[in-house]
Amino acid sequence: MAPGAAELLEQVARLIENMLPALGSDDVRFSGQAAHLLEAMRDPTVGIPGVKPLLANFNLRLSFAAEDQAEIRSTLLQALHLIVENFDAFYSR
Repeated sequence: MAPGAAELLEQVARLIENMLPALGSDDVRFSGQAAHLLEAMRDPTVGIPGVKPLLANFNLRLSFAAEDQAEIRSTLLQALHLIVENFDAFYSR
C-alpha cells in the first residue's frame, strides 16, 4: 500500500463511523454494507483498489439513505406544524 494510504483509509473509516448514527439503523442491508466497507478499509491486504468499488457502492446507497432521512424529517416537521395549527385553532375559539 502507498505511504499514507492506510492513514487516509482510517480517517475515511472514522468519518463513516461518525456519520452512521445520523442515518439510523433501520436498514439492515445498509448497516451490513457499512460494516463490510469499514472492515475492508481497515484490512491492510485490501488496499485502495479493493476499497474503491465498495466505497462507490456505499456512496450510492448513502445518497438514498440521506434522501430518505430528509423526507422523514420534512414529513415530521409538516406534522408538527399541523399539530401546532390545530392547537392554536382549538384554543382560539
